[in-house]
Amino acid sequence: MSNLGIGYVGHGGDFEVNSLIGNPGSMMTDLDFNYFGGESPHYSVDRIETASYSSELLFGSEDDFGRIIANETTEFKTVSSSIVLGAMANGDFLNLKPYVISEIVNYFLDLATMEQIINLTEGFQFISTNVEPQNPDMEVVVQEILNDDLDYIRDSEGSVFRKIGPNWVNGIGDWVATEGYLFKTTAAGQFTVVGDMVAYNEPIELAIGFQFISYLPVNVMDALEAFTTVLNDDLDFIRSSSGGTLRKIGPNWVNGIGNCIPGEGYLVKMFAEGEIIYPEAAKSSSKIKINPSHFSFEGGNAADPVYSIYIEGLEIGDEVAAYDGDILVGAMKITSDNSLENELSVFSTLNTGLGFEAGNPIILKVWNSISQSIVSVEFSMSDPYNEAYTNEFYPYGDGRYSIINVTKNSSENIEEIVSVYPNPFSKTTSINYIVQENSKVIIDIYNQQGQLVKQLVNKSQSTGVYNVNWNASDESGNTVSKGFYFYKINIGERNEIGKIILL
Repeated sequence: MSNLGIGYVGHGGDFEVNSLIGNPGSMMTDLDFNYFGGESPHYSVDRIETASYSSELLFGSEDDFGRIIANETTEFKTVSSSIVLGAMANGDFLNLKPYVISEIVNYFLDLATMEQIINLTEGFQFISTNVEPQNPDMEVVVQEILNDDLDYIRDSEGSVFRKIGPNWVNGIGDWVATEGYLFKTTAAGQFTVVGDMVAYNEPIELAIGFQFISYLPVNVMDALEAFTTVLNDDLDFIRSSSGGTLRKIGPNWVNGIGNCIPGEGYLVKMFAEGEIIYPEAAKSSSKIKINPSHFSFEGGNAADPVYSIYIEGLEIGDEVAAYDGDILVGAMKITSDNSLENELSVFSTLNTGLGFEAGNPIILKVWNSISQSIVSVEFSMSDPYNEAYTNEFYPYGDGRYSIINVTKNSSENIEEIVSVYPNPFSKTTSINYIVQENSKVIIDIYNQQGQLVKQLVNKSQSTGVYNVNWNASDESGNTVSKGFYFYKINIGERNEIGKIILL
């Protein structure tokens, strides 16, 4: 690669591959171009790139005329029509007229100002830009979406931009391109950020703890490639808006994010200070994430605690959902035979309210792609590296994960053979169930902390319809306090967990 200086001589411009520079006082003085091409004569396509803007100039001379086209460097997508430069010599010089030089200069001055369109979905979303806004005031940056669809914007420090009464109150201040922001909206929307493009390799300083960060490259990139500079023991995890997590499990870094995408932000949890520097270009991820079609999950807030369950034992095409009682708190579709590529993200905060509550039983349901029905399941947890969470109740804290092996039962949904009435109740409720073949039956009542309150049944029963009453008492016969309780019923190899409300 050699520097291509640009000179302005008399009534014409002479461009020499290696030596000419801008004359002092001329329009070209402060411009710096780099030359990427073959030796003269320029019969093939050569590339010239400015030091300040990542676009391309394509020069061709098959018809003895030079042409210039500005392209995006990553996708080679033309963003300007070509400009005929004039006759091109076969020697070491490109002879161009002064007005052509002026067009080139003006063109690159225009390119210094960029527009980035940010698309918003309903609910919670991490957002960032690779453009430094001309006017960074947060209210100016998002003025296109200052309506009732915007709930709030929050930064890493917890400062909030929101509407109070008739006024928009800016607790954040200025938009910073190297930072990410949490948006909460009640409808999809869009806004455009205008300003100077930020260099893809601008260092992003990381503090200990949680922070939202920006994604600066203009192309999509495998998250493992994008975050190479922090893939060490100082990093706890990186998470996307959808709850996908990049973390180390045992000796391996597991990419639950897939590709990093321009316009999206990311949540980073650090054990120590660090620095992200994105590479110029890298491969994209082959990871496929397909939303389930048989479990309608509303989405949640990935800035609040998220619990990751890596699913094994199911077939590609199956769908699995996590519940807290009757509340759907996460769902996904199986796309790989590798359990660490099947991450079920479970949210403590949903778009419309509370998600899972720590201490409540984990309930999984599966849509069986073979039987085309929702079936009950059994599951067991493994901990191959002595670091996974292995309790059957939702965990406290953020960033916990489990590796769960799921076994599908018959296509008949166990919900059809277990019912509780009345629920809610004030004195006594009845758990009704069907035993389809001689089986051992165990029915237990748990409190919100996962502690056993009372065992109602523990015996073998023959085929038939049964019911057992619970009079809101514990094993000692003492009346328990009002609130949420859970029943766990095992009928042979099948089990069900459900919520009971004592008023």
